[in-house]
Amino acid sequence: MAVSDLVLSVCPPHAAEDAAYEVLGHAFRGVYVEANAISPERALRIDGACRDRGIVMVDGSIIGAPPGGDSAPRLYLSGDPEAVGRVAAVFEDTAVLPDRSRPGSPRVTA
Repeated sequence: MAVSDLVLSVCPPHAAEDAAYEVLGHAFRGVYVEANAISPERALRIDGACRDRGIVMVDGSIIGAPPGGDSAPRLYLSGDPEAVGRVAAVFEDTAVLPDRSRPGSPRVTA
């Protein structure tokens, strides 16, 4: 994880905090993308844990079916504008359509 630029967390909602703490327990210093269907309170706890370790969290939400055929899911992103831009750039020229929401602190989505 120490050489990763970002981690995209997509897991069953009940495991989101455990997954975050697992990542944060490593020498990770990239951008943490929280893209799970979790409550705003849980997302804020994860954001706080990231901040405590000097890591930027981007709030994400995946909408749509898996890529294929006529399907192109959207990955809505919100948070620090530079971090959001870095994450969106990863998905350029892919079947996933990044959508940058309003910049600012993570806009926690439920």
